[in-house]
Amino acid sequence: MTAELGDLVRTRRSAGLLLDSNLLLLQLVGLTNRNRIFSFKRTQKYTLNDFDLLQVLINRFDILTDDLDLYLALLNRGAATINFNHLRSWGPSVS
Repeated sequence: MTAELGDLVRTRRSAGLLLDSNLLLLQLVGLTNRNRIFSFKRTQKYTLNDFDLLQVLINRFDILTDDLDLYLALLNRGAATINFNHLRSWGPSVS
């Protein structure tokens, strides 16, 4: 599935980035102390692999969200949007 993810990244890549609040918090907590990801209510649902995947993806998308409603609304408006939850099982190894 890494090839699929790589293709997805290449087709949706852009210069800008918008992170929703949950992913932004994951980014901030993880950069401060990876082990604290598990101790915050809003980041407990994420794993260290999720944080690593976010680091790989953070420079590659217009809009990256884990909110399905936001994802669908933006997708319907034609925005190059990726739902983080769709990518979590693929892990951080993105080509």
